[in-house]
Amino acid sequence: MLNKLFFLSLILISSSFAEEVCKDGQIKYTEHQKEVIKNVKICKDSEGSIYSTNCSKLKCNFLKEPFKRPLDFRKYAGTMGSPGFKACRELKGSPQIIKYKFNGEKYWLDDARCIVDKKTFVSNAIILEVWKSYILD
Repeated sequence: MLNKLFFLSLILISSSFAEEVCKDGQIKYTEHQKEVIKNVKICKDSEGSIYSTNCSKLKCNFLKEPFKRPLDFRKYAGTMGSPGFKACRELKGSPQIIKYKFNGEKYWLDDARCIVDKKTFVSNAIILEVWKSYILD
C-alpha cells in the first residue's frame, strides 16, 4: 500500500512539472530604435519556452505537420546567425529578440520568438525542437 502511494505521488509530482502556465504579462522589444512594451497573455511550458495563447499545448496550425515543411539549412553554410532565426525565416515568420515577464514578476527574462501573424508567436527554441528531425544540413 505504501509503495502504491509513493508511486502515485511521483506520478502526480512529475505531471505537474509538464504543465503549461498561461498568464497576463508583458513583452519588451526594440522597434525603430525605441523600446516597446506590450501587454499580452503568454503561455510558458515546463522547459521555459513561451508562446501565444492560441498555441496553447503547442496545438496551433503553425506547428502542425513539420514533416511537410523541412528546413533547408544548407544554404546558410558558412554564414553567421542564430539557428532559431534561420528556422523562423525559413517558415516565413519574423524573428525577434525580446524580454518578457508575467504580471507580478520583478525581473525580465530574455528570449527570441518567431512572429507568425498578429496573434501567433512561438519561442525559437520550440521551432528547433519541433523541427529537429526535419532540418536538412
